[in-house]
Amino acid sequence: MQSLERKQMLEREQAAVDDLNEILGIKADPNPDFKAFADELIQIAFEGGDVDGAEIQEIALRHNLLKEKNVTEACCDECLCAEVGNIPGVCYFRNYD
Repeated sequence: MQSLERKQMLEREQAAVDDLNEILGIKADPNPDFKAFADELIQIAFEGGDVDGAEIQEIALRHNLLKEKNVTEACCDECLCAEVGNIPGVCYFRNYD
């Protein structure tokens, strides 16, 4: 694929993602803090602790890797929240690409 064609394809894909985020009401924070997230997990390990999925989710929220959204219906056919019966409820979405 020519580089111009690839660039145009990527621009269309990003536009589609932006449109979906707008429809879902997701506002991406431009600065998810991966370093702080990793540092916090490593500090827990250095202190002899461990973390479960709920704790990882809380830490990811705190460092803007995830965003919460209240939902009343499935966002797509593969919606994991719908699959586990969490609708209506709070769903979590990645805040980065």
